Amino acid sequence: MLVHDKIKLQNNGLVVLKKIYPKDFVNQLNKEYEKRWRVVKKKLPKKSDKKGIKYFENAEIMKLEKGRYDFNWKMNEGVFSSNKFLKPKRLYSLIKEVLESDFFAEAGALPTFPGAKNGGWHRDVYTLFNDENLQLDLPPFYITVLIPLQDLDNYIGGTEFIENSHRLFQSNFEGKMGYIPECRAGDAIVFNGMMYHRGLANYSKNERKMLYIVFCKKWYRDYTV
Repeated sequence: MLVHDKIKLQNNGLVVLKKIYPKDFVNQLNKEYEKRWRVVKKKLPKKSDKKGIKYFENAEIMKLEKGRYDFNWKMNEGVFSSNKFLKPKRLYSLIKEVLESDFFAEAGALPTFPGAKNGGWHRDVYTLFNDENLQLDLPPFYITVLIPLQDLDNYIGGTEFIENSHRLFQSNFEGKMGYIPECRAGDAIVFNGMMYHRGLANYSKNERKMLYIVFCKKWYRDYTV
């Protein structure tokens, strides 16, 4: 199983791990997510600053696009800091096999409001030294894990990927067919941070609730400026 997961992640850029989190634990994650998100929603700015980021009480809230947010308030404590969340056996074995050593994890959430449209295509990592040739030759150094807290369908939306785009130059992925993995609550979408992807529109009447974990090498640092 581990070998299969690793090969699929390396070759396609992503792999979907089914039933990584049991139903009762998903319910616990849901409850903790809602508790934090209720507080954060009261603080959402009508307008974001130039960086699209707001801070309060050690919270970081990023307005990605209209109806889309990234927040990580208290996502590093309680249930979200537990091994049951960060290190389920099949997932964490894959991460260790791919990144090997000297990596860390951080978690957050990606709520999407009803009526939000398709997001923009992007990678989760910036181009190192402005040299895409160099970056494409590097072994994996940034892995993103998406964890839906409800079943995904065509109405509530999900995430669309360009398979193999972790090996493509930015100018070469346009026009390629997207892939939308089928996921249920408790599954995990594991993908290389170099893959082009986008959040899809939410046509339902409910918020789309998605957690994420980023595992990346310690030498890499995200920035928001």
